[in-house]
Amino acid sequence: MRVRFSTIYWIGCLSVFLVLLFAMNLRGVPGTLPVASSMLTIGNIAGLCSVVAAAWWTSRYIRRIKALLLQQIQGLQGVKTSEGFRNSPIVDLREIGAALAFASEEIRAKQAALTTERNQAAAVIESMAEGVIALDADGAVLVLNPAAAALFGVDRMSAPGRPLLDVIRQHQLHELTQIVHATGRSATAELTVFHPIERLLRARAVLCGVTEPLSPSIVLVIEDLTDMHAYERLRKEFVANVSHELKTPLTSIRSLTETLLDGALEDPAHNRKFLALIDDETGRLARLIDDLLTLSQIESQATLTQEWENVLLRAFVESLRQTFASELAKGQLSFAIQIEESVVVRAHVDRLRQVFINLIDNAIKYNKPNGSIHVAASEEGPIVRVDIQDTGIGIPQPDLARIFERFYRVDKARSRKLGGTGLGLSIVKHIVEAHRGSLSVASELGKGSTFSFTLPRHV
Repeated sequence: MRVRFSTIYWIGCLSVFLVLLFAMNLRGVPGTLPVASSMLTIGNIAGLCSVVAAAWWTSRYIRRIKALLLQQIQGLQGVKTSEGFRNSPIVDLREIGAALAFASEEIRAKQAALTTERNQAAAVIESMAEGVIALDADGAVLVLNPAAAALFGVDRMSAPGRPLLDVIRQHQLHELTQIVHATGRSATAELTVFHPIERLLRARAVLCGVTEPLSPSIVLVIEDLTDMHAYERLRKEFVANVSHELKTPLTSIRSLTETLLDGALEDPAHNRKFLALIDDETGRLARLIDDLLTLSQIESQATLTQEWENVLLRAFVESLRQTFASELAKGQLSFAIQIEESVVVRAHVDRLRQVFINLIDNAIKYNKPNGSIHVAASEEGPIVRVDIQDTGIGIPQPDLARIFERFYRVDKARSRKLGGTGLGLSIVKHIVEAHRGSLSVASELGKGSTFSFTLPRHV
């Protein structure tokens, strides 16, 4: 049962008033003065006790209100909010409690939203392929994501709090931040780094305009342009090579045609020879276009798994030996197959045929008279390794690293004379990689070459 301060106060006042009234009435009665004095003394004592009781109750209630306020403030800080105000007999305290409870819920909701946004932003920065570096107003690193650490080969855990130039020894990057600070505008620069590997980078610095000590002042976004520039260089080289390769036969065809039109067509001793040359150049042009289309088709298909089949490798190579029977006989070349009957690979049959035809055709064209070609295969866990060895002229060591490039020829004159387009080995490389395999070559000048590649084994 609650005792209110107002109740104690008014009971005390009423008691004093009644005692004083009774004592004043007794003062007019003879012989009652001592009694009146006693009553006054009792009234004073009663009033004093009422005041002491009211003061004690007030102090106790104030302490309780203080405890409730502290609990409510702790509720604003994330501690469970007190329910004391809700049951308070004082209306004002109940209203204060309700307001504090509402403010507490609002603060907790905003804190949760800010925490979620911060975690999402951190996850995005961590997963970005571009490097991200955030600097404070003094140029010290606040954030350095894994991509930036990998690009510059630095330890990202030791970076926060240190000056940018101490973390990344790139004066161009430091100067870029100085320009942004001085101008107040974003800026971009390209720079080359040599550690951990040589890379071409593009850095963009953006001024955040925030003055708080722990907030980012400048954010750097670093993009790796190395692959893009390499692809652009390859594209330009490819266009130049294609133009050259197409122009060569077209020039020959045009020259031969003009010769025939100028009167050679009526010359029985030479007209058929000119027509035969035109036919050769036309065939070479057709082969070049076919190889370009094949290469484009292979590159556009990241995987050929939907059309893979189980291929008995020995029977497959035996059928190809029949295809090259006349060329083998013409060059007096022996053809040996060392493959177990049980070896089965998973491959796209048409593409696999292109690999073997290109490699065997090269082994025949660049072989020596009475030479040999040896095709072997062995199972090595989940893969099958295939080796095609010849006893031909071999490949110089400086050329080994480039022979799988498009249009690269070791002996350009001999390659064109033999009808090569310069794309055969590049096609082989792309097909093998589309089968998730690897391709390599070993050669010794004057003694022959061995081309090796892997294919997935059927289990």
